[in-house]
Amino acid sequence: MDTPQINKDEHEKDIMKNISDFQILEVIDQNRVHKIVSAIEKGKDQENDAQFTKKVVLKYTQSSNDKIRMLERAQNELSVLQSINSKYVVKGNEVFEDDGVVVLSLEAIEGISIKKAIATEFRFNVETFLKTAIEIARGISDLHQSKILHLDVNPNNLIFNPKDLSQPCKIIDFESSGRYSTLGLDDKDEHSQELFGTFAYISPEQTGRTRHKIDSRSDLYSFGVTLYEMITGDVPFSS
Repeated sequence: MDTPQINKDEHEKDIMKNISDFQILEVIDQNRVHKIVSAIEKGKDQENDAQFTKKVVLKYTQSSNDKIRMLERAQNELSVLQSINSKYVVKGNEVFEDDGVVVLSLEAIEGISIKKAIATEFRFNVETFLKTAIEIARGISDLHQSKILHLDVNPNNLIFNPKDLSQPCKIIDFESSGRYSTLGLDDKDEHSQELFGTFAYISPEQTGRTRHKIDSRSDLYSFGVTLYEMITGDVPFSS
């Protein structure tokens, strides 16, 4: 996901956005449409008649003229997440609406995006780079074994904890993801009709400018660009 510059006052105001039964803690990542935040869920256990709190991650729409489409995409993302069993992929809880806002609830993740870490001048040493790269590779492998293409692998969608490297790096944001056959992305999938992914990281076939089908190699191309940025602090191609 691209991360545009925004006004600080607007940023702080949006962090405090009220979502029923949740206390927003901090922003993990965002773009023009979505914001991903850590939060605390407050509720009541009806069976035991007791209050509870649970840490979660919320992905919600900041603005959209097509709520139905946003809801369909969130439900598809949840379906994909629930079909994958991997310690390197974030787990999905539920999709709900709150005052017209579509919200996807995910498992709690401690850490920040690799993109944010690079922006704050974090630099990977050899050991940390290799450990994180292996974890990302294993996550992508788990996706492909489940016949899922992520289609937007990039540092914004990879969460790790630089303060506790015992926690695995996790892949997030499956809005662009799709299921594929052994020959490539299913023809019936909506992605065959539109450009998707983050442009600096997508493979040539994802741009629609080649005759090649999208398959698992598309994610590997994006993975390679991500590794380059982890080492150098910048993408290999700026335009």
